[in-house]
Amino acid sequence: MHVIDDNAIEEYNESIITVYPNPFSEILTIQFGKELVYKHTVVIYDILRTEIYRQSNITSQQIQIKKADMGRGLYVITLLNANAEKVYTTKIIAE
Repeated sequence: MHVIDDNAIEEYNESIITVYPNPFSEILTIQFGKELVYKHTVVIYDILRTEIYRQSNITSQQIQIKKADMGRGLYVITLLNANAEKVYTTKIIAE
């Protein structure tokens, strides 16, 4: 379990966060099991740990990310909570 705020505790695991399709070629969807109570940030890094995408203030149940500036390859998605703590990480493949 990860503390999001002094007033709330949320568990982050694969059953509440779904990233699809993986691999993806145009649009990647990140689906949360429920709307996020606090603002979160999604960051995507390439395999050299260079940040290539960031979306902040996420509270919705789903976001979509266009491939746009991503070349083919392996990337890491990290979800940060309102305190900028890493609460979820997974790998994706862009085709």
